Amino acid sequence: MTDGGGGRCCAALRLQPVDKASATPSVNADKAKLEQILGDDFVGSGPDGRVLGKVEYIDTIQREPEIEKWEFEDLQLTLRGERATLSGKVRYELTDGQQLLNFTDRFVWREGRWQATSSEVIAAK
Repeated sequence: MTDGGGGRCCAALRLQPVDKASATPSVNADKAKLEQILGDDFVGSGPDGRVLGKVEYIDTIQREPEIEKWEFEDLQLTLRGERATLSGKVRYELTDGQQLLNFTDRFVWREGRWQATSSEVIAAK
């Protein structure tokens, strides 16, 4: 897949690792890594309905030790110029069971890299 934009070709190959990279710091509460991945205009909402900006999200995130492993499922990428949307499911294996969440993450190409601008996470039915 190409998009004709400087350095943005193969966005599917670049965004999936970026999203995996943004999920890993979230699970591990790696604030320094999140600072790099999230755009200054980032807004995220979680399954509890809370809406947080970048600063609030990074300030309040904590490591989630009950998550033993996790994986993405049913990934779908939509690319429109310098904007991309990656959606799918993330399945968490927890110490006391499983949790399946639907997510939609939006990215923009800025400063030579993809930056997350929003994330919406809801419980899968």
